[in-house]
Amino acid sequence: MRQKKVTIKEIAKTANVSVATVSRVINNYKWINPEIKERVLTVMRELHYVPNYNAVAMAKGRSDVIVIVVPNIVNPFFTAFVSTAMHTLQSAGYIPLVYETDNHAEEEEDLLMGNIGQMADGLISVTDCLSDDAIRDILVYYEEQRKPLLFVDRNIPASAADTLAHDNVGAVSDVVDYFVAAGHKKIAIIVGNQGESVRLDKLEGYRQGLEKNGIAFRQEYLRQGKWEFETGQQEAAALLDLEDPPTAILAANNYICEGVLEELEQRGLKPGEDISLIGTEECRRDIRYFEKLGITNLRLTSEALAEQASQQIIRRLEALAAGQEELSHSKTVFKIKLIERNSVVNLIS
Repeated sequence: MRQKKVTIKEIAKTANVSVATVSRVINNYKWINPEIKERVLTVMRELHYVPNYNAVAMAKGRSDVIVIVVPNIVNPFFTAFVSTAMHTLQSAGYIPLVYETDNHAEEEEDLLMGNIGQMADGLISVTDCLSDDAIRDILVYYEEQRKPLLFVDRNIPASAADTLAHDNVGAVSDVVDYFVAAGHKKIAIIVGNQGESVRLDKLEGYRQGLEKNGIAFRQEYLRQGKWEFETGQQEAAALLDLEDPPTAILAANNYICEGVLEELEQRGLKPGEDISLIGTEECRRDIRYFEKLGITNLRLTSEALAEQASQQIIRRLEALAAGQEELSHSKTVFKIKLIERNSVVNLIS
């Protein structure tokens, strides 16, 4: 026999408070006596009461849901980003939902423009696969819906949307400088071929670094594939098998770097002695691995990025709820720190 559904009237009676007070607890009002709030929550747990959030959302005119879209939840960068963002949003009373798109542009566009986008109060996109034309259409849609949409690591003009990004151009260019200072001129890069801004920015930084150091670009030193371990291993093998192989390799993300290391190990080559290697996108969860192997790396600030992105979208939502005029969009660029270890051979000394 199906159990009778508990009502807020029963909750109020058992907790010895008004129905309005129970409603305020369910809706997470800030100004409520902590002891009363805990008493109501205790009764709700004891009676196994589950709020009807559809009704709550309709009554409030908002869902309190913020969607976080990432290409891959397994990658340590996205894992750390999501963990920090979820904690920050939950602490502010919001309901974070995470979606993984695996860098499929059609899936991401359907997500943003479909039921999920309509249900959410705001959205944080940490993906990079949509074309500029698709982005423009999506921005118009969200502007009409008066919903904040924030992009992470996507080069979008500040006049169009809120953006937080890493300085991939400058960081990769600096890595080329670092290799050159150690005497290297045969410098290769292995980069993913998925995405827009991050991929193009890293390639631009690579080309700029070569140009300012007077080194000619060599097509055979540019290797591309997915942002995966297998790409690093396969493309490192292709580079090492060249008639004139590079003396230095830049791996454009953490997975690719791990793949390169696997290929080097299989060939009996050691970074810092037989060949030079620098990785990128080192996150907190990668540190022990790359430290142990002594791999110089570009370290990303995924937690700081997530904290700022979450706080920024919360401010947007609070401003909209208070009926304030739309705030001007902003673009924040995070510098990427080079962590020096011992994986670069000095050819000068």
